[in-house]
Amino acid sequence: MNLANTKMWFGKNKSLLLKMLCILFVLSVIFTTFLGSVNVKKYLIVTEDKATEVYTHSTSVKYILKEANIEPTENDVVDMENGIITVTRFFTVNFISGDKTKSVRIARCTVDEALDKANIKLSENVACDIPTDTVLTKDTNINISYTTVKKVTEQKTVNCTYTEKVDSSILIGTTKIQKTGTNGLSEVTYEVTCVNGKEVSKKEVSSKVLKPVVNGVKLIGTKTSSKVKPSANAIKKIVSSHTDYGKKGIKTSNDVKSISTLKPATPIQLNEKGIPVNAKSSKVVQATAYHESHGCTATGVKAQPGYIAVNPAIIPYGTKMYIVSADGKYIYGYAIAADTGGFIKSRPTNVDLNFSSEAECNAFGRRNVIIYFL
Repeated sequence: MNLANTKMWFGKNKSLLLKMLCILFVLSVIFTTFLGSVNVKKYLIVTEDKATEVYTHSTSVKYILKEANIEPTENDVVDMENGIITVTRFFTVNFISGDKTKSVRIARCTVDEALDKANIKLSENVACDIPTDTVLTKDTNINISYTTVKKVTEQKTVNCTYTEKVDSSILIGTTKIQKTGTNGLSEVTYEVTCVNGKEVSKKEVSSKVLKPVVNGVKLIGTKTSSKVKPSANAIKKIVSSHTDYGKKGIKTSNDVKSISTLKPATPIQLNEKGIPVNAKSSKVVQATAYHESHGCTATGVKAQPGYIAVNPAIIPYGTKMYIVSADGKYIYGYAIAADTGGFIKSRPTNVDLNFSSEAECNAFGRRNVIIYFL
């Protein structure tokens, strides 16, 4: 067929050709779709908390995870086998013991498995604060306790004690050492328990005497400066005033209910007999009670219980004292020499104690007191 005849044929059969082209296009689309559906595959993506199915013709794990909206981190591990993609997410477990920390990166596991990963073995002396069968799925802190028990030997001073005896030849309010006591020395062994290097308990397990303690004897005076001898009850009260403090747990002047309203800058330390530990000296004098609350003292300070009247030639103004009655009935307490009066002519060694009321003055009257000079 020549060119002219070919053109004539195509011109007469143009519509037929268009129909044939359309049929071929439809067939190609159907064939392509069929081939595509044949290549689609199902994948199962498993993470720590769920399983997801994905249908795709792709074989790229990264693309498949992206279609499932799952983005692994750089610390996660991704495995694919037989159409199952497993995403293992890793986290940090910190084992803390005192000021030391040991960390491991691990996936979903029990505490026991994490301990094994960290090479930590639990025992009678090694414990953790979380049950070992607990399943871990996120960053976790676990406290590890390392317990150690050791024996420590120390030397310990054993303080001597003094037996007290009444002595009528010694002035009331004073004491005398008849037999000096000496402290002993012992060697004590302790069982010390430490947790993570810090001591939590200390128990004495044995003791050995290196130097025996020798107890002493102290005499308590009951002699008065007057010719009148104190009665048996008065002597009993004097002794009681020296011995009852330890039983009552008195340690400082703050623990004592006193008449004086003055307070020292630092509480006065008292021994087991209620005597100031740091007293420089003591003196027994006669004291008379008086009441003055509105006026001023000879030194210019406002009168109040605690500022007492003295003979400044014997007790200088400003002298600080701690005063108790010799019969043990009154604790005047902390006092400062701040006033004086006419009594210094007839009773130059006496003192006057300021009280809060006339009734208290009448009850106290005039009696011997022991002044401890601070």
